[in-house]
Amino acid sequence: MKTKTKRIVSIAASSLLALAGCGGGSGGGGNSPPPPPPPVPITKAEAFQFLNQASFGATEAEAQVVINMGIESWIDDQLRQPASLHFPFLQALPIVQPMGLMNADRLDIWFRNALHGDDQLRQRVAFALSEILVVSQLGALNGRPYSTTSYYDVLVRNAFGNYRDLLGEVTLHPAMGVYLSMLSNEKPDVVNNIRPDENYAREVMQLFSIGLVALNQDGTVVTNDQGQPVPTYDQSIIEGFAHVYTGWTYANSPRFRNPPQSLVGDVAPMQLWPAFHDTGPKKILNGVTIPQGQSGDQDLAAALDNIFEHPNVAPFVSTRLIERLTTSNPSPEYVSRVAGVFIDNGSGVRGDLGAVVEAILLDDEARPAVPIELDGKIK
Repeated sequence: MKTKTKRIVSIAASSLLALAGCGGGSGGGGNSPPPPPPPVPITKAEAFQFLNQASFGATEAEAQVVINMGIESWIDDQLRQPASLHFPFLQALPIVQPMGLMNADRLDIWFRNALHGDDQLRQRVAFALSEILVVSQLGALNGRPYSTTSYYDVLVRNAFGNYRDLLGEVTLHPAMGVYLSMLSNEKPDVVNNIRPDENYAREVMQLFSIGLVALNQDGTVVTNDQGQPVPTYDQSIIEGFAHVYTGWTYANSPRFRNPPQSLVGDVAPMQLWPAFHDTGPKKILNGVTIPQGQSGDQDLAAALDNIFEHPNVAPFVSTRLIERLTTSNPSPEYVSRVAGVFIDNGSGVRGDLGAVVEAILLDDEARPAVPIELDGKIK
């Protein structure tokens, strides 16, 4: 009997311990942790401040949506919104001559989407990207509103996509081909004194991806033993990339040199003419040399992958997006946190712009508790 009693007591004690460990008990007592506190309500001022970063301007109605949903849920909803495009609006209009007059229509649809588009965050990010991956209607593109409008839609569609994909579409868009003279860029011809154009080769690195000097993840400059900035590339690398970007001209063009302009050619990705592409070896970034004998498509893919994988891309692009969305003077810590998301979105993906934008807007430094006089954007 004593042994049986001890066993019953032991079982009862074990049961009580188990109940205590899981917060059990019929009376709801025990040591269960208290429920988390409810989220701090968003004030109207905070909603307005956030919307002035994440859209083209706060309204009373949208501020109330942010208050009801919360900032993170509002961002997630915006990431799911379909893109408000610009080019279909232009295509639906009668073509006028000279076509440069349709630049007014291009601006018209831009303002309509900026003011009234449901995809406000996408429109705001596309505008930020347009200040990084620049083309302009001034100059060679003045009479080509189809081209500049379809180019802008590349930025709109890819605003939350992958930066590598965006670089690929930008590189082959005829607006960029005209603006930075990659269009009809051809392989070397010593007899006729032809050398590959270096314009796009230089600008895609300097302006669109890595900049002039090596950067730490936090955007600070890497220096050598003499305290001088370490350059990211030299003339030999510019020349290597210039040879990569040879052999491309308008889609469906009847000739490579001096190709005629057409409405299709102004919007369709440029096409490769293999006879005009340099198939020799090409020195590019990070000590890499593209082997000889590859096709133009293979060379282009290898070159853009090489740029995209450069360690500068994450802090370079992150800094510029932060500057255009939240603050002109981000701290190195802010840059490093966002660049870390560019490097890995949490699922092993590099260059996820949607994740980068969300990280920028949700960072504690995006909207400090005590606003700084110099923070914010001039409207």
